[in-house]
Amino acid sequence: MTDRDFMTEAEFAELLGVTKEKMRGWRVRHGWPHLKIGRDVRYTEADVETIKAMHHIEGQVTEPLTPRGALRGQSARSAAYWAGRR
Repeated sequence: MTDRDFMTEAEFAELLGVTKEKMRGWRVRHGWPHLKIGRDVRYTEADVETIKAMHHIEGQVTEPLTPRGALRGQSARSAAYWAGRR
């Protein structure tokens, strides 16, 4: 595999039309599949397709909807934790 087989985070952000900072936030918050090569983040073609499928709504890539029963702004992880305690 060569560097051409991977997409950088900046390239992926440009593809989605968002900033690198927004990309990083989404990657961390939603646990997007990626590769770390040293300090650099890279995405394979399969990673990109998986991420698009996770967040695809009417032709646009968006932030995922809040899980059922979650509070606005609450992470899916937090919602899952508290769902078991209700």
